Amino acid sequence: MTIVSGENHGFVRSIDPKFLGLQREKLTHIRLYWHDIVGGPHPTAIDVVPPPSKSSPTNFGLVRMFDNALTQGPELSSELVARAQGFYASAAQKELSLLMAQNFAFVQGEFNGSTITLLGRNSVFNKVRELPVIGGSGVFRFARGYAEARTHTFDLTTELVARAQGFYASAARKGLSKLMVQNFAFVQGQFNGSTINLIGRNSIFKKVRELPVVDGSGVFRLARGYALATTHTGDAAVEYNIYVLHY
Repeated sequence: MTIVSGENHGFVRSIDPKFLGLQREKLTHIRLYWHDIVGGPHPTAIDVVPPPSKSSPTNFGLVRMFDNALTQGPELSSELVARAQGFYASAAQKELSLLMAQNFAFVQGEFNGSTITLLGRNSVFNKVRELPVIGGSGVFRFARGYAEARTHTFDLTTELVARAQGFYASAARKGLSKLMVQNFAFVQGQFNGSTINLIGRNSIFKKVRELPVVDGSGVFRLARGYALATTHTGDAAVEYNIYVLHY
């Protein structure tokens, strides 16, 4: 290991920045698109530590390692510029907020072989999130700055497990609260052909809503339980965690 500045073996040595290949400090703006794929046959992010509690609406304690493409344009097929390698962890109990540590490792272009290191908090449902740049290598030695993250698309395309069939009705005059009646009809997997029936009140602006499981069919005959509903995106992509007792 070579120590290039500071105290070393009882003496202090001043070093010309040019010795390290450092030039005049400048400000650079880089725009990249970060692709996080958590499902399908070729995921780029995998769980390495599961959340300790399955009832946590934020998956508090989850740790996920990723090796994500950083492309020039928003399409995954766009030119690959760098790879984002690191991890994020669910670090909040009452909101979806991540601790993120990652390197942007450039694989081509003027920054090829250099890295930028980011560490910070990512409240993923905020329109714009700011993460500090804490260092780098190569061209970005001693780098400092910040990154602004904006979600461009959020693709929930994944394997179809069941269909939710039913209706909801606006049932409150002073708040946005719905009466919901629905069947979850499973179309594949171990519950294929069975259904779970839910009926209850859904105050959709609450972070987590509870709906009773009142019955079912097939595997879920005489079922009882409850479902926790959490909205993931504004266009009504809702996560349901269902806890059910059945025979």
